[in-house]
Amino acid sequence: DPRLTDVTVTEATVGSCPATRIDATVLDEYQTGKFWLGVGLPRDHGDTPRRTANYISAGGEAADHVVFWAVAVDGIDVLVNATYPTGLAERFEPMLEAFVASIEFEQRVIPDPVLTGSTNGIDIYNATDEQLALVEWAIARFDTAGLDRPPVSHITYPPTQACTSGISGMTFCSTETCNIHICTQPEAFTEDLPLDARRTIVHELGHAWNAAFVDETTRQAFLALRNLDQWNGDVWQDSGNEQAAEIVMWGLIEDPLAHRIPETSCTELHEAFKLLTGTEAILRDNDCPGP
Repeated sequence: DPRLTDVTVTEATVGSCPATRIDATVLDEYQTGKFWLGVGLPRDHGDTPRRTANYISAGGEAADHVVFWAVAVDGIDVLVNATYPTGLAERFEPMLEAFVASIEFEQRVIPDPVLTGSTNGIDIYNATDEQLALVEWAIARFDTAGLDRPPVSHITYPPTQACTSGISGMTFCSTETCNIHICTQPEAFTEDLPLDARRTIVHELGHAWNAAFVDETTRQAFLALRNLDQWNGDVWQDSGNEQAAEIVMWGLIEDPLAHRIPETSCTELHEAFKLLTGTEAILRDNDCPGP
């Protein structure tokens, strides 16, 4: 970072884990107060490590000195870009130790996934009957719209490592297939196929569908249509990948649904859905309640 100088690297420990602390002087005023904790944890089914993010707020003071951390937990890299003024160290470092301790605990207690059913060529893990029915319903939405089914080999419900970071779902795709983690807990099924659960699974299946069927030309056209710069942006609302999955979800679900894309009209949603899929949204008269 060209704003940093006088960089000092110190070997340290966080809890019982080896760590590296990096201190630096900031050339220009550096606004801090958000700590980004990026965690390299193993995916289920033998995939390569992934990255999650957790944010901890500790004020927004400007700083002329910042500290970064890198920690290894049980041989797993925990990349922590934790920037804060030196004076906030007493507030942050206990948070970091608690965060690392929680990862160590999660690594010990998450059991291997249990195959509980299969449908439409998809192996489903840790699922109740209601969660199995949710997968069948979600795949049928693509059939109803006349779209190819997304190439998915596994869907895993909690307990799963991917669901320990507070996300609602996550999709991992290779060149041939995708694995999906749906973090909807069994106790959420207080009604038949609750709306939040339907929304989550179709959004994640939308990621898988886009990965398989949206080519680079269509991606670039979608980014231009949505006035976005990146397919995989750091901010959810500014990510073409996330907006595309959300728009696929909106177009396939049968309810007038509150989507999560700000400042987007019904006309814009219909136009974007047709660009991605080549067809019309299922619910043509969706009144598009927004965030």
